[in-house]
Amino acid sequence: MTKGDFYPDDVERTQRLRTDGRRRGRMRRKSTYSLLFLGLLLAAVIAAPSLVCQSPIGRNLVRSTLATYGFDGGVESLRIGWMSPLRVDGLELTGSAAGSHIRVERVETDLTLLQCIRGLSDLGEVSVRGVVVEASVSDSRSSIEDDLAILLAGDGTESGNDDSTSNSSSLNGRVTAQDVAIRVTDKITGKQWVADQSQATVDLSPEKADATFSTVLTDPAGGSGEMEGRIQYSLTPNATNPGEAYQLNLVTQRIPLSLVSLAKRWLGESGAAIPAQVAGDTSE
Repeated sequence: MTKGDFYPDDVERTQRLRTDGRRRGRMRRKSTYSLLFLGLLLAAVIAAPSLVCQSPIGRNLVRSTLATYGFDGGVESLRIGWMSPLRVDGLELTGSAAGSHIRVERVETDLTLLQCIRGLSDLGEVSVRGVVVEASVSDSRSSIEDDLAILLAGDGTESGNDDSTSNSSSLNGRVTAQDVAIRVTDKITGKQWVADQSQATVDLSPEKADATFSTVLTDPAGGSGEMEGRIQYSLTPNATNPGEAYQLNLVTQRIPLSLVSLAKRWLGESGAAIPAQVAGDTSE
């Protein structure tokens, strides 16, 4: 037996090895390309919220979401991620129902994008700083109540619908606010009261909004005083007598009593026993 007897087998074996090598090479390249594609896709998905927030698309989404809850407005900047909490800078709102105007320097929340996708029934902890609210009061109503009606109903439908009562139980959370200024105008007389240097904490539950606050109040004549207190607002108010939806407890120091006339305007028939004009303050 000579070497020539094995030559054809050697050639066949060599060709087979080369073919297998090329096949393995193609498979390795396909695997590499597949892993690279999946890595790029994963990076794009992770980065998508940040990219959207920094683009006009994010601001348009904010405007459309605000419109769902009865507000026109927008933001200067927005940040949120799949696991990163929502932060908003330069929020500005105008109520479409009654025209209340709200400007907020910064909003920080515990809400991530995943939680927002699941729904906003639980707001968690919300921190608000640098707030300016411009509102008005007319007989038995305030513009803030009218503009917040859809939000407090817990869904994106009109609060007068029959389904709003069943959905109103979906909103929970705590909101803390610092550096708040509130300007309230009596729509009948045109006089304005200003609450400045204010702080507040609002606990939202299925049945009510429970708020504690402190502020410095200034009346149209320039008199001022300090006030702190607690207000509870039922989320299922008596439609024929809105004043019964509130419970209010106050501790005051030199508060101008002209505030009573504004309260009388807001309470409507519920405040019929309150004098139309009261002068002085709550000095000890």
